Amino acid sequence: MTAFASRWFFLILAAVGAAAALIPFGYATRRQITQIDFDKALARWQASGLVDYDLRFRHEGMAGKSESQVRVRGGHAREVVSNGEFVDARVGELTVDAIFAKLQILLRAKKKSDYLVADFHPGLCYPVRLVWRPRGGSREEWVLKLDDLPGH
Repeated sequence: MTAFASRWFFLILAAVGAAAALIPFGYATRRQITQIDFDKALARWQASGLVDYDLRFRHEGMAGKSESQVRVRGGHAREVVSNGEFVDARVGELTVDAIFAKLQILLRAKKKSDYLVADFHPGLCYPVRLVWRPRGGSREEWVLKLDDLPGH
């Protein structure tokens, strides 16, 4: 390979490498939740009027993984099974409304360098997945699924 050809080869290689680094960064930046996104999702969730549902909830963080099944009636957790064991339903108040409250706290605490993404159900607009990673901190992820939805 000539000196001229090798320069072009390495120039193209550097451009492809830069694109490979910048494309995921741009995608992740656009996925960040904003206060407007949050307000729209919360309004749609509240408009659904859903207060009776079963929630399957998975959380991964520094403390490890946990899975919970929650029976929500009248907007309050009535039965909670966490990692296969019944726990006090008042502990953590695992409801969609509580998850929205947690998301609001994270959104207010978020700095420009932090990463906060929320995906919402297309119809009911409850959070189906949240990912929080503060700069220099550990990643946390919540995955939610509603079951036993009357009329849905």
